[in-house]
Amino acid sequence: MLVLGYLLLAPKSFFLGPLALLLLLSHPSRPREWVWIGIALAAAFVMLRLPATLTDRTVRGAGMFFTGAFVMMSLLGVRSLFHRTALATLLAGTATFAWFRVLGIGWRELTDAVAEYSWAIWRSQLPALPEVPPEGIPIAAGETARLAGELAMAMRASADLFPALLALAAMAGGWLAWHWYHRVAEHPIGRPPAPWRTFRFSDHLIWLVIVTGALVALGLDGAGGALARNLLLVGLALYAGRGLAVIQTALIPAPGMLALLLSVIAVLLLPLAGMVCALTGIADTWLDLRRRMVPPEGASP
Repeated sequence: MLVLGYLLLAPKSFFLGPLALLLLLSHPSRPREWVWIGIALAAAFVMLRLPATLTDRTVRGAGMFFTGAFVMMSLLGVRSLFHRTALATLLAGTATFAWFRVLGIGWRELTDAVAEYSWAIWRSQLPALPEVPPEGIPIAAGETARLAGELAMAMRASADLFPALLALAAMAGGWLAWHWYHRVAEHPIGRPPAPWRTFRFSDHLIWLVIVTGALVALGLDGAGGALARNLLLVGLALYAGRGLAVIQTALIPAPGMLALLLSVIAVLLLPLAGMVCALTGIADTWLDLRRRMVPPEGASP
């Protein structure tokens, strides 16, 4: 389900690229391995034949850089999956930034392209929307005009956070690719992934949230403000993942139906659930909540 959801909702290259390259380096011999290699090649062929906007080219370029960096980290023996995905994302981001500098593409050009791309998607679903996104929400107007104003505001906010969203998609794609690779490959490279409930990282990362949160609260403008907002989103998302790992550990002894019910509620109340997970992950920095939990016999903490 996670693989299907990622392929439907996220950039495919961050998952299919590392998966296919890792399978090719593992001397594939089983049909299931070649099937996934074929899926990746077919997806790459289709993407390269489609017309590409600046947004598309950015995603494709970042996906190629991430694939190379992630596989290189895997071959070099970086054992922690979190460190591997984080380093690969950092290298891919640096390479993409350098590529933009060589081409002379600036931050405003990228955000404008992302906003235009997002608005075109919304207009394909809601043809009543205007061709150009409106500035602000009209006080007295029809339902369509108000909806257009709200969508335009959300679109500009997401365009400003595009690098962070792309980085999170890359880290999620690398994590999922490594899990799926160890399920598909006959002779996989490296150690199998640990359960998500063991996910943690250095407690010093809390300073990233504190410093960037302070800069955002102070209303820093320009490139520094954009960088702070993107880093804050990445930090909060990582702590939300850590909080989810804590909650999963706490639910080990719980009945399966309770865990299923909580999962459904979390999907329906996603923003609230994300906030709860992030606060739990931040609290785990100081309280080490999982150490205080006694898992059932036979289950690792």
